[in-house]
Amino acid sequence: MNASRFPSLLRQSLQYTGRRGVVVNLRPSTLPMVDTVASSWRFKHSGAKMGQHLERLDELAHEQSQKKAQERRQKKKSRKAETTNEAAAVEQPEEELYQEDDEQLVEEEQNLLPDPKQTKLKMKQIVQRFVDSLKNMRGAEPTVALFDSVQVEAYGARTSLQSVAQVVLVSPTLATATCFDPSLAKAVRMAVSQQLNLNPSAEDGVVNIPLPRISLESRQKIAMTLAKRAESYRQGIRQVRRKAMDVTKKGVAGKLEHVSKDDAFRVQQEVEAATEEAIHELNRAAEEKHNSIMAVE
Repeated sequence: MNASRFPSLLRQSLQYTGRRGVVVNLRPSTLPMVDTVASSWRFKHSGAKMGQHLERLDELAHEQSQKKAQERRQKKKSRKAETTNEAAAVEQPEEELYQEDDEQLVEEEQNLLPDPKQTKLKMKQIVQRFVDSLKNMRGAEPTVALFDSVQVEAYGARTSLQSVAQVVLVSPTLATATCFDPSLAKAVRMAVSQQLNLNPSAEDGVVNIPLPRISLESRQKIAMTLAKRAESYRQGIRQVRRKAMDVTKKGVAGKLEHVSKDDAFRVQQEVEAATEEAIHELNRAAEEKHNSIMAVE
């Protein structure tokens, strides 16, 4: 109903229907009240429209902020891709460092001393994952291990490149992947191109993969990526140590039932030794990789 017509319609009818369906005539003295009700109705009607406009403006403001935030994320993602483009480095799966912590939490809840052998094993597994992650991080000279992480779509499933082709390093600037099934050459070419940011070509079941030499600036960026990755894995080792030490400290203080202080101190010393050994192995692997990256060609 048009708000401007509301008073005139009331004046014309001068009657309304009550709760029991009885028609009641309005007296002329009630006309000022009609005008007041009509004005109130128009205000409420316009207020509802204004509220809708405000909600729409708020939505538009959020759309703009979301769009800007998405653009910033896209720019950040592009810069990160450029940093690791020539390195063919993959992001570190940080969640793998901490997926075994549930067992340690159970030991804490039961007030049991941690097993030093299990603690040492966890640390060694973290070091091994770090070493494995370095294989696809290119140094000054490329290696066949650069292709270990490549996954190929073959026969309706994803499989490793080594299972569908033989990769050979022909020269420091060229590698070839000879497909066991020539029909997979196109899939291999696409996988290498997309996952390693290279420009291979396929012909007669053989994929030729040019390996451009990387500049000093790019190698310095790769070295920075290596340092950050190594520190993240060190944090994983330290977290395993912290979980174990939180329990052994209670034992040394005599707060664990049926656990002697001497046993708790012995376990504490073994955990410390395992931590130092794991950190040393990780640092040695990181240093060797750094030297390989920054080696003079």
